[in-house]
Amino acid sequence: MSWPAVAFDPTEKVGRVRTCKLGLRRLEDEVMWIESYRQLWDARFHALDRVV
Repeated sequence: MSWPAVAFDPTEKVGRVRTCKLGLRRLEDEVMWIESYRQLWDARFHALDRVV
């Protein structure tokens, strides 16, 4: 799996700190990506429980 494409608003730099903000669009793609990884790790931990 790869990182989802996320639309960022322009960044702001003050001193050594750069602040990035997400755009106003909905985050449905990112939520689905996070959920797929959650399910993957959940399955792996269940498999580990069966071994241990």
